[in-house]
Amino acid sequence: MTVFSQIGTVNTIKPLDTSKISFPRFIAVRMAQDLVRYDSVKAENIFLKKNIELYKSNLQIKDTVIASKNQEITILTQKQSFNEQTIAIKDGQILDFRTVNKDLTKELKKRTVQRDILGGTAIALIVIEIGRAVIKK
Repeated sequence: MTVFSQIGTVNTIKPLDTSKISFPRFIAVRMAQDLVRYDSVKAENIFLKKNIELYKSNLQIKDTVIASKNQEITILTQKQSFNEQTIAIKDGQILDFRTVNKDLTKELKKRTVQRDILGGTAIALIVIEIGRAVIKK
């Protein structure tokens, strides 16, 4: 990139009076090109600053979304832990109910046998008593 240099103007500036300065054409062209480049660089700088601000805004939004998702993950992890604890408690209750059910089934069988024995004994006693009553007559 070529830029205007004052070194090149030392021998070429010939002031005619103090109110005017004249430059050779090639130097005036370079000065105009430098001014145009400056205006372009200035516009590009403004554009880049706006892009940087937009990028910063996007980063803040991204950070907010990440924080929100992290909080959601924490809540879901807590829910999962709670559900696992609930399942463990329910599994323990099911095991307890099965144990109680087995015990009650055994007790029912014993009582059924006892009832059958007592029922048979009672019938036998009734038959014996009837037989005695019949014999006495």
